[in-house]
Parts: sequence; C-alpha cells; structure tokens
Amino acid sequence: MTAPAARTTVAGTAALADLTREERLLLWGMRVWVAGAHRCAPVLGIIETAFATVMADAVIPLLDVTLFQIMTARPLAFHSPECPAIGDDERTLLDVLALHQHGEGTAALLLTRRLLPAAAARLVGGDLRGLANGLLASGIALPDRRARELAAAVARPASAWAPSSRAVH
Repeated sequence: MTAPAARTTVAGTAALADLTREERLLLWGMRVWVAGAHRCAPVLGIIETAFATVMADAVIPLLDVTLFQIMTARPLAFHSPECPAIGDDERTLLDVLALHQHGEGTAALLLTRRLLPAAAARLVGGDLRGLANGLLASGIALPDRRARELAAAVARPASAWAPSSRAVH
C-alpha cells in the first residue's frame, strides 16, 4: 500500500471574505467542479442546486464546458471549496470573467494568457466570454474594482513595458 501523494497548496492572495456574494458563489462552484473532476465524482447537480437559489442554474452548462476546456489546456490550482483563501489562478479567473462582463475583451484575453498558453487562451476565450455573459444574464454581476485597473494596465502602449526604447538586434 502506497501513501497518498502530498497535496500541494495554493498561495492565498486574498481572503474569501473580501469577495462579493456573487463572487463567492461562483468561486465555490468552480472549486466544487474541480474537486469533482479530480475525484471523478458527479457534482453538477450540487452546483446547480446552489446556483438555483439565486435563479442562476441555467449557467451551469456554460460553467461545465468552460472549466473542462480550461482544465484540459492546463490544470489550474484551486483550493478546496471550504478554504478561506483565494489562490492566484482562482483570482485571475475571476478577474478574466469580470473583464469580459465589463466589455474589456482584449484585456481579458491577455490576462487569460497568464493562465494558459497563447493558443489555448484564444480557443477558450469564447467560452469565457459566454460564461461571463451567461452569469451576467443570470444576475451574477462581478464587480469591476479590478477590471478597470487591469484594463488600464493592458491598454498602456508596449513602449511603456519595454525596458528601453532602443531596439536590440
């Protein structure tokens, strides 16, 4: 009998308590989906029941397809559903969805590239946009507190990011 593999933890970047009710519900749903995928356990019914409490259960198929596409491209690091911390991948995915909801598709794509290889980010971009719009249509509006800041950072000209304006050949 072999010992179970040590489970790696994600460095917390924020407290769950800092999120809005909508963000906490969405993050919980994503965490439960990932936990179910790792255990090959059917969890969509549990997620659907929770989302039905806010009349957002119609978004579950979009959540399922989007997370499947993302996790196929690169397994993201998610905390367990009851963890009070928020990991980097979790925060980034919430930010991507918020950017899409606030009309910042280009910034969302560039931020998605922090999570996934460029080709995968482009392929899953439509699914992320669809999920963000589905969430919004279901009444789950994500705040734009970071969306504006992230979109502004992405909008800076490339010359502002370069260490020098001189080309190196």
